[in-house]
Amino acid sequence: MSILNPQVIYTHIQDMFTSGITTVVGSGLSCAYGLPGMGALADGLVVSVPPLILKAGHSEENWLVVEEQLNRGVGLEAALDSLPSDDPIISLVVASTAQIILDAESTAMSTMLASNEPCMLGKLLIYVTKANIAADVITTNYDRIIELACALAGITVDTGFSGNSIGRYDEVSSRSQLQVVKRPGGRKPVVALKSHVRLSKPHGSLDWYDYFGHPVRSEIPLQSRRLMITPGLSKYRSGYDRPFDSQKSRATKAIDDASSLLFVGYGFNDDHLQTHLDPQFNMNTKTTVLARTLTNSALAYVARFPAILALDKWPDDPSSTRAQMHGQTLKVEGLKLWDLAEMIPEVLSA
Repeated sequence: MSILNPQVIYTHIQDMFTSGITTVVGSGLSCAYGLPGMGALADGLVVSVPPLILKAGHSEENWLVVEEQLNRGVGLEAALDSLPSDDPIISLVVASTAQIILDAESTAMSTMLASNEPCMLGKLLIYVTKANIAADVITTNYDRIIELACALAGITVDTGFSGNSIGRYDEVSSRSQLQVVKRPGGRKPVVALKSHVRLSKPHGSLDWYDYFGHPVRSEIPLQSRRLMITPGLSKYRSGYDRPFDSQKSRATKAIDDASSLLFVGYGFNDDHLQTHLDPQFNMNTKTTVLARTLTNSALAYVARFPAILALDKWPDDPSSTRAQMHGQTLKVEGLKLWDLAEMIPEVLSA
């Protein structure tokens, strides 16, 4: 067993950035940009959903059960589990969730676009794409922070949708848009793919819609049903519909094929992904977890699989890092290695 020290940490992270790295981004990253976490989202839904139920003329009986559980401190996902999977309230929860996140996303994107400082997520993905023609990135978030970060960094994104302002879901056509013609060494031209991020969003996205029966990705807000899977039972029903089925398959294949796994702000609370992560952890696949504060689920995985390197803020000292690996805990004084803004220049740019 290695003695945990800064050099072990730096080498572990640096060795991950090779062909086959898969990056998983959770709500912790979006929260860092000012978007609501589960608690804030729950508070927003408690305010916004009841008027929608009243306007739609639905019974509020099932929603009152959700509210009662939230008031008792039950988490949002567990509380929404009490809704029957065919309850019409679910569509109102989706609409309200989208609006709450859209409002916060607009502010976050304006801040990102107005900043003269480089986007740290974009810088991270530049390192990822240097080692991979198709760099797999998976997110359980609905927002488009990753897409904007890639745009600011000049990275092309394969979303699975083909087209610009309004694009239909067509993974083959989406991939063909990334083809370029090269003439290696002056020989006859060959078709190759340019380096890009292959983004999987198994829970959907703010810009996905059901447009006359077809899943589309639209930069223009549409008066159509948004394709987003809310926390709770509805994800098990919706997860078998297009495009969720193929997005889920795309994400799980990226995990199954990964040579290393990087988690940024991910809470380890998604059952679909965890089914595929466990075998990788059992094989001691090189793994790093970055989070401001590790969730209880994440801590359980770190304890269960000691080869995982986990970095979060040191309790009572947010300017330092708590590093955990091999059953050991190390305090890295004066460095926030869990924060991309400090980890990238300190570890990857060194």
